[in-house]
Amino acid sequence: MIVDRFEQWPLYAGLDGPFVRAFHFIESLLPGDLSPRNIEVDGDKMYSFIAEYTTKSPEKALWESHKKYIDICYIISGREIMEWAPADFLKQKGDYDPEKDIIFYDKTPGSPVGLSPGLFTINFPQDGHKPGCWFDGEDKLRKIVVKIKV
Repeated sequence: MIVDRFEQWPLYAGLDGPFVRAFHFIESLLPGDLSPRNIEVDGDKMYSFIAEYTTKSPEKALWESHKKYIDICYIISGREIMEWAPADFLKQKGDYDPEKDIIFYDKTPGSPVGLSPGLFTINFPQDGHKPGCWFDGEDKLRKIVVKIKV
């Protein structure tokens, strides 16, 4: 998992062309209508949505990872803690859902990463992550998620 300030994204431009395209796409949304919705980008190669939810206790949040997509998450408003652990260190809970491209895992301790407006994460398929955890109580979080096909 990569975590950084959004203005630092050019440092990651060497990862590959789709990353540059994804960051330019996020820039095109700012400032503008940031209401929750799905946004067409490039079919199943790259798509996006603006999510809004209330953070919860770490005990209630779920560990997950993805096989087919890399997630770039940009925090618009609110704060959350996203825990991280290598996916192969986690114990899978249930079957992989190929339609939703998600694997869930049993509860386990991870490394907490505090996220606030202006920060982004890049979660690769090998990154187990548990988003939506609160800092010190519920917070309404809004973020842009861009999914890049591996």
